[in-house]
Amino acid sequence: MTTSTSPGQQLPLAISADDERVIVTFHGVLYSSMALALEEQLQDPRLSGSREWLFDMGAVERIDLVCAYALLRVAGAAAAPSVRVTHANRRVERTLHHAGLHAVATFDA
Repeated sequence: MTTSTSPGQQLPLAISADDERVIVTFHGVLYSSMALALEEQLQDPRLSGSREWLFDMGAVERIDLVCAYALLRVAGAAAAPSVRVTHANRRVERTLHHAGLHAVATFDA
């Protein structure tokens, strides 16, 4: 399964998935106005059943704290798989840590 955005929404992400892993590749700036659509996109039933989610933040310039909390809510859900954040720049990683994502996800350098 590969999807980028739902009609009418311009989320700066691409999702690819197989039975074992979901890779979410983010890019650009994640604004607070995108938080709800982001949560809905990541709670798509087609993504359930994967054992690992990889959030690739290599192309993210900035993430709003509201979007970081949205990622925390999705990653901290009871049935959520393990989550790994990779390639986040220092500013993005600091925002994700401030939101508390480090409590439910691992961070790669």
